[in-house]
Parts: sequence; structure tokens; C-alpha cells
Amino acid sequence: IPHKEAYLVVQLAEASTQDLSGLPFKLSAKNNLAALRVSAESKNKVLKLFQTGKTVGYSLNGKPTPFRVAGIFASEEEATSAFGDFGNNWYEMSPYEIMNIGNGPWIKAP
Repeated sequence: IPHKEAYLVVQLAEASTQDLSGLPFKLSAKNNLAALRVSAESKNKVLKLFQTGKTVGYSLNGKPTPFRVAGIFASEEEATSAFGDFGNNWYEMSPYEIMNIGNGPWIKAP
């Protein structure tokens, strides 16, 4: 079985008063969704934190911004058929984010 990347769709869990312009990924204007891509090598580590329906936090300026994990997919096509086309807004999770998963910037929900 070939190892595949994971495609995660997260949604801003609540209206945020803080400035989100510092996020490294784009939120869709319509429903505050973000599309994240995770390499095959890192998938298992990342999916320990990211589980469909659960909330995770992204630390921004020292404050956690909550995101609900809306879906986890095996392909970009699956994610697109569930949530619409993200075009070129897929964000590749960085080695730093993956190495520090759970400690920041991606953390367990506050």
C-alpha cells in the first residue's frame, strides 16, 4: 500500500476578535475553512492531534485560535468534493509545525 499524504480541512471554531492576518494559511471568505496538506511521512504524528470533529488550537501572538477539524481526506479531490475547491490555497504544514505538533503552533484545544 503506497503511503499517501493527508489532506485536512479545518474551520475557525468561533468568531475571533484577534487579527488573523498572521496565520500562515488562508481562510476561505465564505465559511472560514483552511486546507492543510501533510506529507505521508508526517501523517501519523499529525493525525494524533487532528481528528475529525475535534478542536485544535493554533497559537498566534501567544493566543490559541481554535479550529474545528472538519474533515481528513486521502486526496485533494475528496476534500474538494466535500468542501468545494480550495484552488492553490492548500497549505503545506511545515517541518517545524510537524516537529512541534501539540506544543505549538498547533496545540490541543485550550
